[in-house]
Amino acid sequence: RAPPPAAAPRPGMSQDDDGFAIPTSKRPVDAALEWLYPEKFTVKGFTRDAAKVVTPQHVLAINEFWSAFTSVTFLGEGSFGFVWRCVTLEGRTVAVKSSPIAFDCPEAIDDGYSVLREIAVLKFLNKHKVRNVLPMHAAFFCVGNEAVP
Repeated sequence: RAPPPAAAPRPGMSQDDDGFAIPTSKRPVDAALEWLYPEKFTVKGFTRDAAKVVTPQHVLAINEFWSAFTSVTFLGEGSFGFVWRCVTLEGRTVAVKSSPIAFDCPEAIDDGYSVLREIAVLKFLNKHKVRNVLPMHAAFFCVGNEAVP
């Protein structure tokens, strides 16, 4: 017996070669982030795209960034960096995620783009006031080897 025919995809969806549903139209977030998926990963391209995500006044030397806090406590480590509980000079407690970015190979630059995408998604969610998502207040790019205090 022949297998039953595959169910027709829902409106706005199609199927890839493996039968997985994929959207045929872009969601607003897809269109907003499309430029963060380059065909080729280069340091020049990353630097150009980072400037679109992180404003120039937020590009700091590592010592400049960490001196903005009176207290820094390590909380944990994730797939793209470290999380810290910090107290600002004004006395506000904030969470800081630091993500070291290397430029030694295309895969490492791709990891850097993953960090940029995460920042861009958070900015998009903040802009559209998505509920149940903590607001991102700022994103910084620190020039140096490690984004740790």
